Amino acid sequence: MASGLVRGARGRARRAPDALAPALADLVAAAGRLPLPEPTDEDLPEIPRNGAELVTAIGRTLGEWDRYWTTMQVYGDDDEDNQALTWYVSQDLEEVYYDVKPGLVALSRGFPEDDVTFDWRILFYSHWGRHATDALRALHARLADESIGHGPYP
Repeated sequence: MASGLVRGARGRARRAPDALAPALADLVAAAGRLPLPEPTDEDLPEIPRNGAELVTAIGRTLGEWDRYWTTMQVYGDDDEDNQALTWYVSQDLEEVYYDVKPGLVALSRGFPEDDVTFDWRILFYSHWGRHATDALRALHARLADESIGHGPYP
């Protein structure tokens, strides 16, 4: 299945999760080191959202790796806001994409780097960082289970 493969180092075919997990880890690590500069008053460009199409494409590529269990609150009291629910790596990646992409577009158009850095850092801690780490956690769990030869519950 060609859509489920990406080219890795030395041209070896790799499944999307094998390449995606380290890329997400690198992205989270880089975002965690971003400084908090003083931005100008210039707004970053908006990009059109076509989330359903993006989520569908990513979901198809990930297949059974897409769905995972999580909670909305990862700490705190055991209340109704902290119940387990099904979520999707594809939805997490969509949120990351639409928070990071405007900065890439802005840089390509010559916007001040401090504006982009400020935006990425604020959105990392307020929104897309949780999506990136949730997706990474889900992918890592499956990769770890697979690497030791059993499913999620030994």
